[in-house]
Amino acid sequence: MGGQRLRRTLGPAVPIAPGTRVDKFELFFDLVFVVSFFIITRATAANVTGRELLHAMLVLAVLWWCWVVHSVVASRVRLGEGFVPVAMVLGMVALFTFALALPQAFDDPHEGVAGPLLVAISYVAIRAVHLLLYLHAVQDKPHARRKMLQFVPEIVLTTALLLVAAMLPKHIEDPGTAVLVRDGLWIAVVIIQYGSGLTTGTWGWELPSAEHWTERYDLILIIAPG
Repeated sequence: MGGQRLRRTLGPAVPIAPGTRVDKFELFFDLVFVVSFFIITRATAANVTGRELLHAMLVLAVLWWCWVVHSVVASRVRLGEGFVPVAMVLGMVALFTFALALPQAFDDPHEGVAGPLLVAISYVAIRAVHLLLYLHAVQDKPHARRKMLQFVPEIVLTTALLLVAAMLPKHIEDPGTAVLVRDGLWIAVVIIQYGSGLTTGTWGWELPSAEHWTERYDLILIIAPG
């Protein structure tokens, strides 16, 4: 009821039309991702070791997967029109919280679980916003809905693994074993994310605007190195 009232007040979601280009709101969201990349690389540069580089690669891989999913959503619906910006602002807050908490996700497991738990909860919020927006955008296209629902097991599994990675190591007495368990769970998250993309495949995806899709990847590659 509340969601329907909000959509009526702010306006409906606007689908991507053929020939559509990227708008300013989408660029702003990309900047939030870039700031997240910067937070991780800066934290890693402060203490460059083999393990820290592994942690950086893991969290950057998770962030990039979130951006890929975000780009799929943006290929279906205009992020800056109708009620969609409200949901995307919530997603931005969750993403920024996720990025700020990531450096603490690999602290000493026995010092507390606040940071790792914040990472897991923020991750849930990001993925939920993307999933709900995409399902709304393709509500009249059963095949596209089924295609997206194939990724629900990945969302559930990776969320569960991040929660376990936050909670379990604290209860393992040996510090070395606790770190290995935590890092192993993060590696499993990355494998499941990218493995789900490979096993599901690209067959059946529809791109209303090829120009919009390619421009999004052009811009993120320009912004991120800059």
